[in-house]
Amino acid sequence: MKAVPSKPMRMNGSFVDHLPSHLLTALIFAIPITTAGSNVLAALLLVAWLARRRFRADWQELRGNPVALAALGFFGLHVVGLLWSADLAHGLAATQKEWKFLLLPVFLFGARTDHAGRYVGALLLSMAFCVAASFCIRFGLLEPWGRATIDNPVPFGTHVVYGPLLAFATYLAAERLLFGRLPPFARVALAVLLVAMATNLFMTAGRAGHVMFFGALALVAWQLVSNLRGSRGRGETTPIVAFVAAAGAAAGIAAAALFVAFLTSDAFRTGVTDAVADVQSFDVDPASPVGERVAYAAAGVDVFLEHPLVGVGTGDLPRQIDKALTHRGLDVRRRSNPHSMYVMAMVQFGILGLAALGWVFVAQMRVAWRRGDGNAPTLARIGVAMPLLFALICFAESYLAVHATALLFAAFSGFLYKQGDGGAAGDAARGQPVQATPT
Repeated sequence: MKAVPSKPMRMNGSFVDHLPSHLLTALIFAIPITTAGSNVLAALLLVAWLARRRFRADWQELRGNPVALAALGFFGLHVVGLLWSADLAHGLAATQKEWKFLLLPVFLFGARTDHAGRYVGALLLSMAFCVAASFCIRFGLLEPWGRATIDNPVPFGTHVVYGPLLAFATYLAAERLLFGRLPPFARVALAVLLVAMATNLFMTAGRAGHVMFFGALALVAWQLVSNLRGSRGRGETTPIVAFVAAAGAAAGIAAAALFVAFLTSDAFRTGVTDAVADVQSFDVDPASPVGERVAYAAAGVDVFLEHPLVGVGTGDLPRQIDKALTHRGLDVRRRSNPHSMYVMAMVQFGILGLAALGWVFVAQMRVAWRRGDGNAPTLARIGVAMPLLFALICFAESYLAVHATALLFAAFSGFLYKQGDGGAAGDAARGQPVQATPT
């Protein structure tokens, strides 16, 4: 009997090489829905990366990737900051919350730039599921569960996280509608989803998500005007005129959306009026939601001025913030989260912390801007948008220490800022021809 040749090694190699990308897709889908599920998928992705055993190529990729190095530097600062922390237990807990930065290189190694559409689609599909569940809760088709109520129908988690995830997904949908090459059916479906997500966002509370939405609108308007200028030829207008036109379009779109939202959304209007009232009554009641943020910012500045260079260490933020609040006579409950990523960084690590955090955003935008001159305009647009939008909302919450938003930030960084096609190294290692990255 003639033996039939088989190709088990090649098939296994292909499966192992592609598995991290498939797990990354599943992880992005799971992030808005389940904390436990996303943690399990992150662990499986780590195991898949180890099983692939391309450590030499991964090391070379890591050395040449400024975003991964910046993320590891920010995480490493938490480890080093334990050396001058009096409260080691809280320092270890604070460091543990930043494990997403430690896994960012693993997401980078597993991602493929030619799978970018799958990753974006996974988040949009997940948010479509969340929005459908939210509408069902709002209109009485489903009984509220978890922290959801009919007036604030957040299906999973809290509005603190749901709003930014929904706002970022809204940007992604708008970007694909305006710039993507989509068949008519897909364009209609995406337009319906975009309207549903925007409507759902203003059915729920959460000022950070609303602010991120307006920022996303302004940014996509800016990108649209810049793209139109580029398609017509840059020589027809001066850079100053182009800048004014883009800025005017961004400001006009955001202002119009803000006006409409204030007139039509009870959740948004209540959020605005409550924020104004909290600021006005700060001297009498500093423990209001906005008052707490003002109080922690003021206390954080006090601590920063006392320890400007390297801060108080990873673990001493609660004790030092509490001390500063007491000194100011502010009756605000002690928290380990000062409701601002910037306050957290400057208290823990001083100027060094703010520089390390800022460098993560700067490194992302530098990689994205370089892509803008190449053959990956979608990655360039989203790559600029993500750090700008996260930098905006990090003023109001420590979103890079909050599980879902930090994990999404790290997962998207894996493919947005990857240098070259993620499949190239694996194909080359198996002796297969390297495929060009599609535009």
